[in-house]
Amino acid sequence: MNIAIADDHQLFREGIRYLLRQMKDVSEIFEAHSHSELFTLLGSKKVDILLLDLNMPEMDGIEAFKKITYEFPALKIIILTMYNDIKLMNYLMQLGADSYLVKDTSFGELQEAIETVYKHGLYVHPKLGKALIEGVKLRSPKKLNISATESISTREKEILEMICEGLTAKEIAEKLFISQRTAEGHRERLLQKFAVKNTPSLIVKAIKEKIIEV
Repeated sequence: MNIAIADDHQLFREGIRYLLRQMKDVSEIFEAHSHSELFTLLGSKKVDILLLDLNMPEMDGIEAFKKITYEFPALKIIILTMYNDIKLMNYLMQLGADSYLVKDTSFGELQEAIETVYKHGLYVHPKLGKALIEGVKLRSPKKLNISATESISTREKEILEMICEGLTAKEIAEKLFISQRTAEGHRERLLQKFAVKNTPSLIVKAIKEKIIEV
C-alpha cells in the first residue's frame, strides 16, 4: 500500500515515515506539509491511505477534509490529530473518515488502524466508539423501520455489542474463539440486515433502534 502523511511539522512526518518503514506491506511513503502540496500529491500519485492532520496552513482542516473526500472519493483517510474532541470525532466519521486517532496513540494502534482500514475500510477504537455513541445521544430520536433487525441472532447481537464497544474483528475473534474471517462475515451480515454501509452507521442505527443500550 502507498501512504501519504499530511502534516506541517517536519519532525513528526519524519518520525511517522520511520515507523511506517517497519511495516512490510508499505510500498511508498509520500509527504505533504501544506494543503496545496497535498492536493498536488493526490492528483499525481497513487495513494491508498492518507494520514491527515487537521491543523495545516492555507485551509480550515474540516473544509480541506470535505474537499479531499469530494475530489478523491476512493481515498481512505485516517485523521491523525492533536484534537481529542468527541464531537469532532463523531462529525468527521459521519462525513466519511475511515478512522480518527489522536497523536498520543501508540505506533501499534496506528499500525493496526492502517492495516484494518486498508483491508476493510474502517477502524473503530474504544474512544471512537464512545464518540459515535455520544453523537447518537445528542441527536433527537427519529422513527425508524426495524423490520430488518428482527431476525438478528443471539450471536449477532453479541458481536454487535462488541463492535459498539470498539473491538476489532481480530479482538472479537479472540474473545469468541472464532476465526477473524468468521467475525468479519458476521459484521458484513449485520451491515446488510441494518441496511447500512459502514460500522459508524451500524452503531448509530443499533442504538437508535434500541437493539443496543447506551
